[in-house]
Amino acid sequence: SGAIKKAVKDIAKKMNRGFEILDLELLTSEISAIKLVNKKPNINTLENINFLNIVDPIFRFYQRFLSRNHLIDFNDMINKAIEQIENEGIANNFKYIFVDEYQDMSYKNFQFIKTLKTACNANLVVVGDDWQSIYSWRGADFTNILNFEKDFPGAVVIKLEQNLQLFLQCQIDNFLSD
Repeated sequence: SGAIKKAVKDIAKKMNRGFEILDLELLTSEISAIKLVNKKPNINTLENINFLNIVDPIFRFYQRFLSRNHLIDFNDMINKAIEQIENEGIANNFKYIFVDEYQDMSYKNFQFIKTLKTACNANLVVVGDDWQSIYSWRGADFTNILNFEKDFPGAVVIKLEQNLQLFLQCQIDNFLSD
């Protein structure tokens, strides 16, 4: 969000960490990746600087800023929900968990769903298409859907090989050919 970008920009300037040569979008996406995808910053994305030496202190200062001001960002909402469920459990009142666009989940989104399902012993219903993954830029990992049966043994998989539009067109074609 704009507030997050402003905070990161202000922190980077305050720390005098070479912000003038950094792309703000790149910096905030790397911070997000550290939190949400559990990956190390991509130091090959910029030439001639040691990106890690810039991002790491900004990331640590940003985390302290959030903590001191009793704030959390979107990524922390997921991380804290996982921690809460793992540490304190959750009321076992979910019978079903529904997830749409499963192919566009990040590792942390996947971890949250798996933790919630395990804690509640709920039935998990997901919808997704590995050919439709469009959010890799924000950490989505389409292999989540490819690994679904491995990650959730005993799951029943129903593949919808034909969409409604194609089905209706076939029905119209059949009707017209009669």
